[in-house]
Amino acid sequence: MKKVAGFSLTDVIVTMIISLLIIGIAFSVFRITYNQLFNYQMDNQTYKDLYMLHLSLLNDFSQAEQIDVNNEIIKITFFEKVCQYTFNNNIITRQINNVTDTFKLTTSEYNTLFQDNKQIHGTIDELTFNIIMNNTIYPYKFIKQYPSKFEISNNH
Repeated sequence: MKKVAGFSLTDVIVTMIISLLIIGIAFSVFRITYNQLFNYQMDNQTYKDLYMLHLSLLNDFSQAEQIDVNNEIIKITFFEKVCQYTFNNNIITRQINNVTDTFKLTTSEYNTLFQDNKQIHGTIDELTFNIIMNNTIYPYKFIKQYPSKFEISNNH
């Protein structure tokens, strides 16, 4: 009887165990990399929302003719248009010309400083709030400086 060259059962089992270890390590590395990429994308979207909110508020406050607030709705009037911001705990919405922008940001300590010392609603000079991201608080403050009004009296 001739002997045929081949692998023993032990050789095959050892090879399968080594292959399984290598495949397990590869899947673990893939899972870790995927989780990091997913977290990066989520953080990137949050920072994008924060940046777009900042630019929108900065632009709207600088161009505004008047800024009024009633409850937690801010109405910004400029160039015969009205822009409206609504602040909720986890969402800020901006609506202008039937277009709504949604910013998924967690806010806290929403405050307004009223012109003429009104307490509930009216024209505001200042808007402050905090954005909470990754257990970090980012304070925001927007100020509107209205042009001074001069009155000329006819008293000599």
